[in-house]
Amino acid sequence: MLPSLQIMWNDLKKAFEDKNEAANVIHDINQLQQGTMKTDELVIRFKLLLSKTSIPTSNNNQALINLFMPTLNRGLLKRVLELDSPPNTIQGWYDATTKADGNWHHMQAIISQPNSKKNFRSLANYFPSPVYTTNLPT
Repeated sequence: MLPSLQIMWNDLKKAFEDKNEAANVIHDINQLQQGTMKTDELVIRFKLLLSKTSIPTSNNNQALINLFMPTLNRGLLKRVLELDSPPNTIQGWYDATTKADGNWHHMQAIISQPNSKKNFRSLANYFPSPVYTTNLPT
C-alpha cells in the first residue's frame, strides 16, 4: 500500500509543479527593487534569485550587470556610474554599490543627530584639559 501512496504523492506534486519556473524567476529579478533595503540585503536577494536560473554567473557577464543595475535606487546607481572608473564586473558592482550605500547611511547617521556640534563639544567634559606650564626646566 505504501508504494502506491508514494506514486500518488509524486503524481500530485508533478501535477502542481511550476512548469515555467525560470521565466518566473527572471520576472522576480526584473521586479526586484532596492527601496529602503540596504544594498547588502539587495545583493543577497539578487544572488538568491539568480541561483534559481541557468544564467552563467561568471564575473564578467554583462547580462548580470544589466539585470542588477535597474534594481538599485536611482541615486545610488548615479553615484556608482559617476565614479572615475565604474565597475565592469558583477562583483565590482556588488562591492561599489555596497560601499557607496554604506557611506550614505553613515553620512545620514551623522547629519541626522540633533545638535551634532553640541554633542561633540559635550565630549570635552569627559576628557581633562591639558595643563600647560610656562616654567619648563632648562
